[in-house]
Amino acid sequence: MRRRLVLCLAAALPLAADEAGGDPWAALAPRQAELVFAAPAATGTAGTFGHVLLRLRGAGGEVAVLYAAEPASYAEDPPWELLWKGLSGGYAASVQVTPWAVELAGFRDQEGRSLWLYPLRLGDAEFSALLREIVARQGEQRPYHLLADNCAAGIVRLLDAAAPQRGLAARVGRWPSPAGVVRAAVASGLIDREGGERIAGPVSRRDDARRLAPPARLGLAFGWADERVCGELQGRLLWAGLDDPASGSPPGDELRALDLALRWSEGGELAVPRATLLAVQAASQEPRRPLGPAWRGELGHRRSSDDDQAQLLLAGGGSWAAHGALSLWALALADGRLIDDAQHGALALGGELGGHAVLGDGALWARLQRRRWWSAPRTWTSSVEGGLAWSWSPPWSLAASASWTSAEGRTLLFALRWHF
Repeated sequence: MRRRLVLCLAAALPLAADEAGGDPWAALAPRQAELVFAAPAATGTAGTFGHVLLRLRGAGGEVAVLYAAEPASYAEDPPWELLWKGLSGGYAASVQVTPWAVELAGFRDQEGRSLWLYPLRLGDAEFSALLREIVARQGEQRPYHLLADNCAAGIVRLLDAAAPQRGLAARVGRWPSPAGVVRAAVASGLIDREGGERIAGPVSRRDDARRLAPPARLGLAFGWADERVCGELQGRLLWAGLDDPASGSPPGDELRALDLALRWSEGGELAVPRATLLAVQAASQEPRRPLGPAWRGELGHRRSSDDDQAQLLLAGGGSWAAHGALSLWALALADGRLIDDAQHGALALGGELGGHAVLGDGALWARLQRRRWWSAPRTWTSSVEGGLAWSWSPPWSLAASASWTSAEGRTLLFALRWHF
């Protein structure tokens, strides 16, 4: 997880009334507010997330307003600790006011990300209420949760308090995302559907939040599994996988949560080939450093007529990325299984070669795995999976996937998905 994607590096500028109890905004004299979206371009390991903040412009200059944690609380934490603490509320976050020039330099010069400005359509009373809310919340600390109380949630609280009649919080829902805030702001009339200005970064269709696919999706798939006709109902509540070309995620990165597939096969058999609680992969790299570390983790469950398995997979290695469009990786993996309600266990060690390419509205991905199982019987198994997806006309997408395992045979599926 890249640290700037979750937390701000700039020092906060405390707002306080003067000794006479005057206006804390007097020096800036703000006159305009804008919603800022920093696109999740291919700028580094696990650059899956965009970032959302506010910019205030006035006679005295420009400042950024964001919801973030203090840099000292995470500066020395390794990526896996950042992820764990981010998911579990291990950091304390607060509303901060920072120099806009510092934020701009960080996103534009250090990360090469696209930045979009969307002028907020606030009435005079709403604008004044926003300024009061920022002052009131500055310094108020809350546990930071990557999925539920993140940078997007902090900005939503500010805007919803300033303009509650717009219904922004209700449109964003319980699992806010930076791009989701921008889409909800369009729907609530806070920003214009066609307005907005790109002020930094390369031109890419994956940078304007209004055109990125929402993270949740439902899908209906048909095909063949182990030489039998089958159908699948697919669902994912949060974030994006390698097969989501319109998510804005850089190639090689994914974060999937609550990802489920329910399969019916010819003959009446029902199975759950995938029930992923959480899957994370970080294989993108900095543009100036195409080679670097990569890692992957997955916690999930699957059920068939043969057995019931809970799985924890951990993998680490390296990757090579190019042009923000391609990522190739090689990982050593450890795969642990609990079988049939923990009556049996199994452990495998092995390796994975994989690749992911994002080209315009489409994506291609593939994985090749080889495992050595150390539980009886001690055998080698192989698996190959891959596919392609196309963002047909958001919120719709099409996908085709194929897989083969030495233990289970072949699967071929074609899916139509709806993102919401």
